[in-house]
Amino acid sequence: MAEYADTSDNTENNLNGQLVKIDAEAVQLTGLLHIPDNAHGMVILAHGIENVEQLTHNAALTIAQAFYSDGLATLVVDLFNTEEQQLDAETRYFRANTSIIEQRIVGSAE
Repeated sequence: MAEYADTSDNTENNLNGQLVKIDAEAVQLTGLLHIPDNAHGMVILAHGIENVEQLTHNAALTIAQAFYSDGLATLVVDLFNTEEQQLDAETRYFRANTSIIEQRIVGSAE
């Protein structure tokens, strides 16, 4: 089960969001949680290994703002830490390992 821990100095939920740490399986993920007043649902935007053709982190935040405006909470979560991204740049191990991706998405949702 994922555990959410507020790591921001300001616990107020607003469009700037809250930086959260999520325990998902054997790794701790980082995410940005946005919860509008009277939220009526939640969307998880999982950010993985990117290249020029894929969704960038800034694009995910833009999409999160649109959901937020419609009254939906959003969690933009990075599925891989810096070390894993560097390893993937050399080996392409993580982008090809769908079971790791699946475990981390499920862990973020729990």
